[in-house]
Amino acid sequence: MDTRELHQRGLKLRKRIFGDEAVEARMRALGDFGAPLQHIINAYAYGDIWSRPGLDHKIRSLVVLGMTAALNRPAEFGVHVRGALANGCSAEEIREVLLLIAMYCGIPAANDAHRLAMEAMAPPGRQARVKIAVRPLVESDLAAADRVFRLAFGTEFGLPEPLAFRGDSDLVKTRWRADPPPRSAPFAARS
Repeated sequence: MDTRELHQRGLKLRKRIFGDEAVEARMRALGDFGAPLQHIINAYAYGDIWSRPGLDHKIRSLVVLGMTAALNRPAEFGVHVRGALANGCSAEEIREVLLLIAMYCGIPAANDAHRLAMEAMAPPGRQARVKIAVRPLVESDLAAADRVFRLAFGTEFGLPEPLAFRGDSDLVKTRWRADPPPRSAPFAARS
């Protein structure tokens, strides 16, 4: 099968899963610059991999939700939640995948994925934002993390020294010194 056939098969499947308008909008989003990427997505992701007989689309959707949540790809995750619903996944099945994310990728990843899933599953036109409380990062948080690193890797190995702390609403940025003080290697022999 040549790439034109793969592209057409993939585009047809992609539109069935996500809807004509959504796919057309994503294909136009990056204009001519993004056209080669859209060709790859249609031909190889959907025309080849998603069209293979080994797994049904519902299972593939659940797997992709797990991967996009683990990789922290919120835009792709939201798109694939809607695709999973179109492929027959229930909210309960999606939730079960997100509980696995909590165990294997961490609570923060699962919290974000739950919030994004709820937003994506909201009825059209009523996409209420889920508010979560975010506590600003404080210097004591890094001190606690430093203690954990020192316990795990040896008493002289810790986090690099921060230069400054500054908060921007939900996001806290920390600049790290480019030249941290020399530290001994983890598990260094002690005399």
